[in-house]
Amino acid sequence: MWNVHRKNGTERPPHEWVVVPDAHQALISEEAGQAIVAVRRQRASLTVAARNAACRTDGSRYLLTGGLFTCGRCGANLVGVRRRNGKGTLSDYYVCGTAKYRRGIGCGQGVYVDKRMVEGEVVEHVHQMACAALDPARLAKLVDRELRELTAASSFEAVQARERLVQLDRQLDNVRQAIENGLDDVQWANRRVAELRAERDAVLLRAASPAEVIAPPRLPASELLALRAEALRGLNAETSKARRDVVRQFASQIVLEPGTREIQLHLRQVPAQVSQRMVAGAGFEPATYGL
Repeated sequence: MWNVHRKNGTERPPHEWVVVPDAHQALISEEAGQAIVAVRRQRASLTVAARNAACRTDGSRYLLTGGLFTCGRCGANLVGVRRRNGKGTLSDYYVCGTAKYRRGIGCGQGVYVDKRMVEGEVVEHVHQMACAALDPARLAKLVDRELRELTAASSFEAVQARERLVQLDRQLDNVRQAIENGLDDVQWANRRVAELRAERDAVLLRAASPAEVIAPPRLPASELLALRAEALRGLNAETSKARRDVVRQFASQIVLEPGTREIQLHLRQVPAQVSQRMVAGAGFEPATYGL
């Protein structure tokens, strides 16, 4: 096919194209090619609101936008929209960004999630988690359990490291013995000894006892209680920014499954600002509820 585009890059009308049928072996069927062309033309006619939309500010009334609430079917972020409900009044909803900006191409028919309902459920779960996760006694038990698991894993790694040290020492002795026996390639021997010593130094760190490797900082009970009070104040604040900050401390991911109309809420056992200062924070099984 020739003469499709003009010199300025614009496309000529189809009757001006020079087409030689079956000039090359087809990679796809004609039907598939026509379908691809149809999709490309449809995409070209779509609105570019996705690129021109203003970024959400801290004052946005939607708590879950910005990548926290995603579509389980296509992976796109859910965005906030306003539309009329069954009673004819304007209401706020979340919907897959593909449905809003690309008319569902690449995902399917959008599922509109009532903003008040989903945010109420999320805030309630976060409120319960804040009361539980920042309880000093419970958090101490959680950290102790994490430490036991990490200690067991570190102990196994230390055993493997000590076994590797024995092998490295044997290899170093072999190289030294070869030099004493009159090895001609002294440069190779020196290079090999340097490599083995460097690996030995690295393995020595892994062979250290778990008590030397694991030394997590402990947060005083007063600080945990202060963090819990701050989280509860944030959830009850009038500004959406304060509520959003608290939600993101506890919620790691929210996923909408359009097919089943279920929402999975993944919460952290330890809020982000605490787990960053301690060993690690595991996650609960996701809370699931239907629309």
